[in-house]
Amino acid sequence: MKSKKDQFSKIFAFILLLLAFIASVFIGIKGAVIKVQAYIESKKPKPIILHQFYEDGKLWFYRPGTTEIQGTYQCNGKNIYCGYAYELIDDGSYAMQYYDSHQQVQYSTYLMGNYAFIIDAENQPDEGDRNYRNENVKLLNINTGSVEKEYGAIKSYGNTHGFDDSMFIARSTEGKWGIIQITATGAEEKVPFEYDFIGMFTFSIKSPPSITDQFVVKKGEKWSVINNTGTEIISNIPKPIHGYDGTTVVTLDGTNNYSIYNKDGVLLNTNMDYRSITFTGTGYILAKSNDIGYAIYDNTGKEVKSGQLFFKDEILPSTDGETTRFNVNGKEVYSGNNLSRNGKPITTQ
Repeated sequence: MKSKKDQFSKIFAFILLLLAFIASVFIGIKGAVIKVQAYIESKKPKPIILHQFYEDGKLWFYRPGTTEIQGTYQCNGKNIYCGYAYELIDDGSYAMQYYDSHQQVQYSTYLMGNYAFIIDAENQPDEGDRNYRNENVKLLNINTGSVEKEYGAIKSYGNTHGFDDSMFIARSTEGKWGIIQITATGAEEKVPFEYDFIGMFTFSIKSPPSITDQFVVKKGEKWSVINNTGTEIISNIPKPIHGYDGTTVVTLDGTNNYSIYNKDGVLLNTNMDYRSITFTGTGYILAKSNDIGYAIYDNTGKEVKSGQLFFKDEILPSTDGETTRFNVNGKEVYSGNNLSRNGKPITTQ
């Protein structure tokens, strides 16, 4: 007969095997439960974390209309300013008639879906400078987070997408102006960076430029008008250009005298200086002299009419009596309020 000790050993071994089996089943079930829970969790929608444009020392760019991050930019860490660049309009330092929206224009738009103009300030701005005028403008590739070009300044007269297919007037970091175009692969130089000034003329200071493929440029002491490939249309103008229509150019000097030149730089008003100029927007330029004389030029530089302004003794109540109308060959080319001297209306001869 087997001893009681042998029987006890067998019972104990059986119990151990049973416990091991139960433990393995439990562990297996627990593992399966964990896997099921993990699968369920993986199918749950993940919480959307939206970053501020500037957060944690980075700029965060999202694909337009989505919550998907398109790219980021690591700022330099100086905590001065890192964000979209501002437009710099320097035209007020010159004689040209230009559009000024009187707004702080910021380039907070994507260009060609993958580029943006940003500033990552290196120095504290001058007092009162909210546009960081002394900082370079960086052309950022949003997808890669890398800076591809740097410019001293950018301007497009309030049009944050540029004009004529993403073209911008740009100043190089060396201080010369040119024209660039933003494409799907980066910035292309359309007009070389060799000018001391480039600007866009507008017929009315209250309206953006309507001629977007011609530019007033200064190189040395000479002024010209070029097209968007850099070809000169009007050349060798000796004074600062105020504006132009067709091939007729108006200049304005430091004594507030206006002069009119043709496309080759030949002075047309040789007998007098003009004290005011009006671009009619109808292909004619109205010029008034120091006294009561006036002349009308067409956009080829031809003087088509001239005469004197006659002042009436009393203001007439009718609309016609309060408006100066200029006609060329029976066609009205300009009409405007003529209460310009001592409150008395004028007529033309």
